[in-house]
Amino acid sequence: MKPVAVATHSKKGWQIVHRCVDCGHEQRNKVADDDNIDVVAEIAKNAGQLLL
Repeated sequence: MKPVAVATHSKKGWQIVHRCVDCGHEQRNKVADDDNIDVVAEIAKNAGQLLL
């Protein structure tokens, strides 16, 4: 699984979208309080997303 994007959910908050490199299946995981926000921002930047 490779992180490919950042998403938001009205009840779950920020999530990192991971995609399987073999089959393409996507899985979302909540961003935890102790996750490095700079790394999350870098994932969004690499996906061409703008975090506001």
